[in-house]
Amino acid sequence: MVEYQADLIYDIGLNTGQDAEFYLKKNFRVVGVEANPVIAQKAAERLARFGSRLLILKYGIGPEEQEVCPFYVNRRYHEQSTFLQEYSTGPTWDLGYDVIQVPVKTIHPVLAEYGVPYYMKIDIEARDLLVLEQLLATRARPKYISVETGPTTQWIDALEALGYRGFKLVDQTKHSNVALPNPAKEGRYVEHSFEWGSSGPFGDEIASPWETAETIRMLWRSHINRGFPDGCWFDVHARWP
Repeated sequence: MVEYQADLIYDIGLNTGQDAEFYLKKNFRVVGVEANPVIAQKAAERLARFGSRLLILKYGIGPEEQEVCPFYVNRRYHEQSTFLQEYSTGPTWDLGYDVIQVPVKTIHPVLAEYGVPYYMKIDIEARDLLVLEQLLATRARPKYISVETGPTTQWIDALEALGYRGFKLVDQTKHSNVALPNPAKEGRYVEHSFEWGSSGPFGDEIASPWETAETIRMLWRSHINRGFPDGCWFDVHARWP
């Protein structure tokens, strides 16, 4: 059986390490997964001071294990790079993209080698739902998990199907105004300013109360029906009962 690791966080979609830096400062170990090798190297340089508490896996998460797959690197906004070519359109892709070959694995060998984390952050540009679907085939359930939600309630439905019962819908554009609780509710207390694009606090350090899946579905539908301001995006956080 895969062992639960109470001091471990998975950062699936490491990017430049802005989220991992927060987790590491709070004294967690971090396994980060990043498909873009150039960005993975930047994260490694940024977080080198944390030594062996950080492990970076330089590959992507896909529907099956493959030696390599084409990865579309956005020339303007690297964080929007994706394995899905159909997403490489629109105004944020106005400078085009470069295609690189990236190794791909499922989430299963990551869990088998490093264990079930305390918290799993997933933000991998239109493949978040894929990770949740892969978790359904396992008994692995992090205490906390978050995903960048899409234009339906599928992400909330998938988290509920996994057995999660507490939910929060978090506006990712408001982290710059967040004051972390002291004493800390997750890990140790740190002073930290969240960069634009970061995932912000997690678990019980998110100020809003835990809600039912149905309440969050209703709230998300209301956002969808009203439309969103430019640059607005949301994460769904879930808690194991």
